[in-house]
Amino acid sequence: MPDITPLDARFLVLERLGLGLADLAQNSDLLARTSVRNPWFTPEFSVDALTAWSQALRAESLDQWKPRWPKDLGPSRRVGIVGAGNLPLVALHDVLCAYLAGHE
Repeated sequence: MPDITPLDARFLVLERLGLGLADLAQNSDLLARTSVRNPWFTPEFSVDALTAWSQALRAESLDQWKPRWPKDLGPSRRVGIVGAGNLPLVALHDVLCAYLAGHE
């Protein structure tokens, strides 16, 4: 088995996340329940967000992002992220960047 860096492992996790988000975009029951709990999250907005992120997290897209990511990540820190609640997945980019950097 070839050696895999922690950063490479994290990118593989993001690729799997993208596949999961694509599946969620097809789950009409989940989309309806989400809309009931938060009326800002209409099924259409949720599908758009899930689909966009599932495409952004495809291997081809991640391969373009990976070389731009610093190799030396430095020490891990505990990070707090406050995301708005009016758009589906609005803070996901922030969460992904913290995750890729190895932060909690």
